[in-house]
Amino acid sequence: MRIYPSILNANFSCLSAELSSLQSADKIHLDIMDGAFVPAISFGSGVMKHVDFLLPFDVHLMVHNPKKYIDKWVELGSSTIIIHAENTDISDLQYIKKKQVRAGVVIDLTTEIQQVSEEMLEFADAVLIMTVKAGAGGQKFQDSALEKVRYIREKYPNKEIIVDGGVNDKTLQKCADAGATGAVVGSYLTNAPTSKRAEMIAALQNT
Repeated sequence: MRIYPSILNANFSCLSAELSSLQSADKIHLDIMDGAFVPAISFGSGVMKHVDFLLPFDVHLMVHNPKKYIDKWVELGSSTIIIHAENTDISDLQYIKKKQVRAGVVIDLTTEIQQVSEEMLEFADAVLIMTVKAGAGGQKFQDSALEKVRYIREKYPNKEIIVDGGVNDKTLQKCADAGATGAVVGSYLTNAPTSKRAEMIAALQNT
C-alpha cells in the first residue's frame, strides 16, 4: 500500500522535523481548504513554496473554482492535483494534464458514485475516495465509503484508488481488501512521536 501522510495537523513550529520523520512514506499529501467549499481554512501555496518536503507531494484542492489554484501548485512541483467531483468537470482535469501533472478526482463521503460522470472517472489518473466528510482532520472512518472503492476497482481494474480519512493500522486493511492502492494518513501519524513514525509507515506500507 502506498502511504501519503497528510500534514494538515502537523506541528508547523517544527515542520522540518515533522517532514523528516515522514520521509520513508511514498508522498506527502497537502490539504488545501478555502473556508468556503469546506468550512476550514488551511495553508496556501505562498507558505508552502518555502518548504522542502523531501518527497514528491500531491495536492487535494477543497476549494471553490479550483482552476484558479492549479497554476500555482503546478509551479511548485505538485506530482498530482486532486479536485472534487462535486464542483468541477472534466475540463479541469484536462487542464491539469495539459500542464504535465497527474490529475485526480475526489468523491466526498456524502456523494453517491452515480453522481460522478464515468467520463471523469475514466480520464482521471487517480480517484480519491473520502472515508470521512471532507474538510477536517481527526474524524472517524466510515465503512460505507468502501462500497465506492469496490465499485471503482471492479470498473477500472488498473486505476489508482486512494482512501482518505480516519485511516490507521486497523482501518487500512479494510481499504486494501476493497481494492485501494494508496492511503492518505493524517492524525494517526502526526499524533504519534516522531521517533515512531518510520516504523508505523513501514507497517502500513506492508498492508
